[in-house]
Amino acid sequence: AGSGLTIAGTTMTAAPSFVIGSFTRDISTASGTQDVTGLGITPRLLLFLTGGLGTTGGPSLSLGLDDGTNMGVVENDSGSSTTMDFKTRTTASIYISVSGGVYAGEVTALASGQFTVTWTKTSSPTGTATIVYLAVA
Repeated sequence: AGSGLTIAGTTMTAAPSFVIGSFTRDISTASGTQDVTGLGITPRLLLFLTGGLGTTGGPSLSLGLDDGTNMGVVENDSGSSTTMDFKTRTTASIYISVSGGVYAGEVTALASGQFTVTWTKTSSPTGTATIVYLAVA
């Protein structure tokens, strides 16, 4: 949120420079786009965090960055319920790996108050993912 700055008796309120939020995605849905709106800022950089979906494939975790052009994610391969095999990828900023497949996303548009994620589905993942984001203006 913004903060007030007082100069010579006048208080000026600065616009927020970042927003924390979340959105969901049904990962059984076909590849496509999703607009995330209502940010209140024009994002220039996004940080994404996703967690496990409770599947039998084991835990799932990813942490990614995206500026609409450059992206990367550190994610674990959830092929085992007892190990966490982390990988780095430069083809997505959101990577959801579950026993039924993979659901990966990248930011393809940044605009006033919103961003667009383009999703790619591989195989047959199921469940609803919650993605937490930090959007920086």
